[in-house]
Amino acid sequence: MIMGTGQWLFLLPSPEGHSLRFMTTGWTEDGAPFEMFPICFETDDIRTLEAALRESGVWVEKDVRDEGGCGLQLNFKDPDGNKFQVWQQPVAAGVADL
Repeated sequence: MIMGTGQWLFLLPSPEGHSLRFMTTGWTEDGAPFEMFPICFETDDIRTLEAALRESGVWVEKDVRDEGGCGLQLNFKDPDGNKFQVWQQPVAAGVADL
């Protein structure tokens, strides 16, 4: 994939079927294991992307999370079970949320 600024992102196949995931305990209040995402994508329209992901039948988190100053976030998995996150910048003060 060629990113907006001309940078490239290569997603390579894994012949032995290893997924792109790992577990961490730093993302839960009680220290329980959490399946981390290795890549976070930025979008300008997280709600439309969420609808498209749901329509395509992939696993999507229950809801888009509003993380305040950290913006809107949503975790999803591709058809191979790889977990990713999509992020949208926080909405400027005085501008309605999507």
